[in-house]
Amino acid sequence: MRIAALALFALGAIAFALGTIAQDYHPPDNRLPTEFYFARLEYPGLRDTTYIKNWYTDYPLADNHFAVLVNRLTGIRTDIIRVYIDSDTIFEYPFVYIVEPAQANLTDEHIVRLRKYLARGGFLMLDDIHGNEDMIPVLNLLAHIFPGTDPTKPTDTLVELDISHEIFHVFYDIPVVVQVLNDALAMCTSCAKWENGETGEIPQVFAHYNDDGYIDMLIMYNNDIGDSAEWLDDPRYPREMSLFGIKMMVNSILYAMSH
Repeated sequence: MRIAALALFALGAIAFALGTIAQDYHPPDNRLPTEFYFARLEYPGLRDTTYIKNWYTDYPLADNHFAVLVNRLTGIRTDIIRVYIDSDTIFEYPFVYIVEPAQANLTDEHIVRLRKYLARGGFLMLDDIHGNEDMIPVLNLLAHIFPGTDPTKPTDTLVELDISHEIFHVFYDIPVVVQVLNDALAMCTSCAKWENGETGEIPQVFAHYNDDGYIDMLIMYNNDIGDSAEWLDDPRYPREMSLFGIKMMVNSILYAMSH
């Protein structure tokens, strides 16, 4: 009962911090200078712009909610921004969020830019990756970003994190990796609770480490962290998914900003 009560209290605190947010939220013009931008990578997709899976999945509501929550929960003045993969402006932002990376159609120039971004100390969070259908293209992408790696041997490139890792305790203590589902699955009582077949069933968090031993890329596998924020204020969306997603995002941002 105590654990359940604490979970409800934490969700209440997050919901209180969120309040009522319009979809086109932006901080007022008289705000203090922004200290952190929640930067989303805009990339060319494999399909046309009518396809639901692309860089714009959950945008802009998820980003707006994340910005408000980071601001109110941590005191860091936060705003949102889109960063196009063709632009060197990516180097201005220490944390970049990439949703649906399996859909990214990147050129050699794009790959080089991402490689340089990581080499300069940037942090990439890859989200909304489900099952082998998504993970295989992501591993192929990583093999291009990190030359010499074998996409058929993911453990040569990535390390699976358990909850003892620092990133689960930077700001919030996260005791378990929860699977965050898209709204359609999460709100459906009769649906299978995974995407892209049974390989999409078990949520895992993978990391790539830089030469200094710090995480420079976080991969949320079989998870949809963006939906945890996008649907936070919908009472039909499971509270445990929103709790985990928001806490994981706050922890990841603070890890990226402090390492």
